[in-house]
Amino acid sequence: LTIEHLMPQSALRCGKIFEVVGSIGNLLLVSSEVNDHLGNGSFEYKERILASSAKAYDIGGVIGLKKWSAADIQARAKLLAEFAYDTVWKLPV
Repeated sequence: LTIEHLMPQSALRCGKIFEVVGSIGNLLLVSSEVNDHLGNGSFEYKERILASSAKAYDIGGVIGLKKWSAADIQARAKLLAEFAYDTVWKLPV
């Protein structure tokens, strides 16, 4: 598996801030083959490819969205943090 930046790292050159582009909410695990196809494409382009090949990795509901903004990234980061806390790191009481 590899890590895909849904908002591409090249967005940093266009004025997007690192805290958005580098946020866990902007990252998605995909196969190397899928990642090679995604490249630095737009979110719309990436979403079409992901919809046909990466559903198993769609934690947080990326597939099906029509836009990908800083607010979407922040919301997904919060969702992933809650998922990790409640599911992955939950200790038996």
